[in-house]
Amino acid sequence: MLKLIKYELLRRKTLLIVVLSVLFAMEALTAFGIYKGVGWLGLSITLISIMCIGVPIFVFFDSLSTYYSDLKNKHGYMLFLTPNNGFKIIGSKLIIGVIEAIIFTSLVVFFMYINFEITHAMYLSEVNDFTIGFSRVISELKEQFPYSFWQVALVSIISFLLSWFSTILMAILSITISKTILSNNRHNWVVSIGVFIGISFLLQVISMLVMTPFGFYNDIFTFGVQSNFEAYNPMLASQINNLLWKSLLVGTGLNLIYMAAFYFVSGTLLNKRIDL
Repeated sequence: MLKLIKYELLRRKTLLIVVLSVLFAMEALTAFGIYKGVGWLGLSITLISIMCIGVPIFVFFDSLSTYYSDLKNKHGYMLFLTPNNGFKIIGSKLIIGVIEAIIFTSLVVFFMYINFEITHAMYLSEVNDFTIGFSRVISELKEQFPYSFWQVALVSIISFLLSWFSTILMAILSITISKTILSNNRHNWVVSIGVFIGISFLLQVISMLVMTPFGFYNDIFTFGVQSNFEAYNPMLASQINNLLWKSLLVGTGLNLIYMAAFYFVSGTLLNKRIDL
């Protein structure tokens, strides 16, 4: 698999350099906008939003585009004629996606730290007021919930990443099905989208059925009634806490199961039936 990972990195080298260059250019403009202030702050906020949203979107579509290209174009013959099985091929692409996500996310976080330091130096009083207000909110939350802000944030991030990579693997499975079981159709990309939507709908139904025995929807109903009709309920914070962790933990477990299933089915289909 190491050779496949090296191959994937080499074929993406130019694209990765371009994306890194664009991110550094955007950060330079962002820092300049913060430094100039007033009318330039809108540009900085826009660029920060684009970086935060663009990185996960780029990694998502980059992982899928190379896989779809291998299945659709002639250069894919060489890849699938190697002794590597479908599990290694898909695994290498997913690992590259993880590497890209770590590199670009770390870079964006570093940029946000730089931007905060610049903002703190330029607008000391405003930033201090925000920091004090934010700290006060966190302190109040600590009094109501047994878990710290960072514990909840960490579990939430892990849950989000698992959900994100589960979606990537679901898209890979959809593409695989369109090029194996449904390979006779000319419009493979349309079939892939249709299969993706169908699987998404099926998973929503499964998730709802799994959540029901855990009392998830009953908790939501109870919380809604109590928060609307009761002025004060000492059990409300505990119910919110249970609802939050129940959602995160069950969702994380389901995503792990989905990822394993998508990976297994995709690799099996590639090994048994592939129409290039």
